[in-house]
Amino acid sequence: MSYYYGRPSFDHASFMALFKYVEKSPSLDHIAEKGVPQNTLYFNVPITFLNGFINCVKPFFICAVEHHRDWAKIALFDLTYQTWTNIASELNPHYGKIDNDIMILAESKHSFWFFWFNQKRSDCRIGRLDPKGGGKKVNYRYYCITKDRMKNYLIEWIKKSPNPEIKGNFLELPLPKGRITF
Repeated sequence: MSYYYGRPSFDHASFMALFKYVEKSPSLDHIAEKGVPQNTLYFNVPITFLNGFINCVKPFFICAVEHHRDWAKIALFDLTYQTWTNIASELNPHYGKIDNDIMILAESKHSFWFFWFNQKRSDCRIGRLDPKGGGKKVNYRYYCITKDRMKNYLIEWIKKSPNPEIKGNFLELPLPKGRITF
């Protein structure tokens, strides 16, 4: 079932509002036949699907997100941040070793991509956006999504997330060298 999230305005744009269509729990047959259409966000996709797609695109922003765990309660010190940075800096990093959710923004020739690796592995997400906005007009002009704008929208969404399990904290990780796995 797809539903419409709405279009962003130039005054205030939520990251999730960039996706025109959202589909919860798409069937594997649906994913196999359609892939990820432009301007669509899939919820509840298998982790293997993320692993298959992530190495076909070029990441430009990666972060660990405080989700399901309260970072203040687990006493995150520089050692923890250093451990996560070391894992992310490895050749062919395995982000599943980082005990928090990972969000990645990436690009391909004609699209921007969003990956959300959920540590519980039950609610991974993948989204694809047309950088030119699909030719849609907003406020009488065509809007474009740049890498910086997309990154800023995601950071703002993390900080002010309507999801009560997301505490608003994130840690930017180094860009990977080699293949990525979750």
